[in-house]
Amino acid sequence: MFDSPRPFPKGPWLETLLASRQPSGLGRLLGLLWIVSAPLISFAQADDSPLPDLSTLPTAQLFQEGNTAYDAGDYDRAIACYEAIGANGTVNGYVLYNQGNALHKSGDLGRAILAYERARLLIPGFADLEENLDYLNVLKIDREDDALEAGLYHRLETLVYRFTVRESAIALLLTWSLLGGLATVRILSHPESPAHKPLHWAMGAAGMGILLGGLHLRTVSVQANRTDGIVVTEEVAVRSGPALEYVTEFELHAGTRVTVNRREGAWLQIQLSETLRGWCPAETVEEI
Repeated sequence: MFDSPRPFPKGPWLETLLASRQPSGLGRLLGLLWIVSAPLISFAQADDSPLPDLSTLPTAQLFQEGNTAYDAGDYDRAIACYEAIGANGTVNGYVLYNQGNALHKSGDLGRAILAYERARLLIPGFADLEENLDYLNVLKIDREDDALEAGLYHRLETLVYRFTVRESAIALLLTWSLLGGLATVRILSHPESPAHKPLHWAMGAAGMGILLGGLHLRTVSVQANRTDGIVVTEEVAVRSGPALEYVTEFELHAGTRVTVNRREGAWLQIQLSETLRGWCPAETVEEI
């Protein structure tokens, strides 16, 4: 699962992405000098040597440097390279996926889950990402499922990240068309036709598909208007008010997903369920 980083996928969109991040003439010269001198620098530097100035490197080189560092087991350098890509203004799901892998390898469970959740928004349905995230969720101390209501709606939330809105909308449109076609055949067919019963079953299945598709789009809409975050510290006390003087209501641990309701100064009001909510320092939770 975490053995090797994910490369950028091929395709014209990647060429556009990298073209939009082309460095200036000075940047290209610095990048070339770095490529030529990298073997000598790596030989001369100790393992705890400072990182080069990553802000001068182009996106593609940063990504390759990060992957090389990851394969060499230098996860801190890999994380720094992937973070530099984001700092340069490039947001890419596979970069975040690799960043999550490196964070996990470095032992930072909370930020690893945060990187995966951010990647999910950009590359829904990516099987390796879902597998790794499922694995990390098992390692968490807190279990959000125990606090959330059981039911179709909450189970449906897990499907949001399996399909894009476009895919769901297309499936819904095709199902509507199928239902319309089946209804037309039903109306035009002979009342005694043996095909009536299978038609009824097919129409029922199409209707159920439309219901599920509508619920899926509704879930996407709800989540789009909701701010979720991940606990990134090992442990945080959630208090009854936005100050240390307030009593601790409960504690949360690294990797737990919460809803961020509002901010007041250096404090966030977060919510785990309908009954579990409170305040925590803003630096302990990062928004997805």
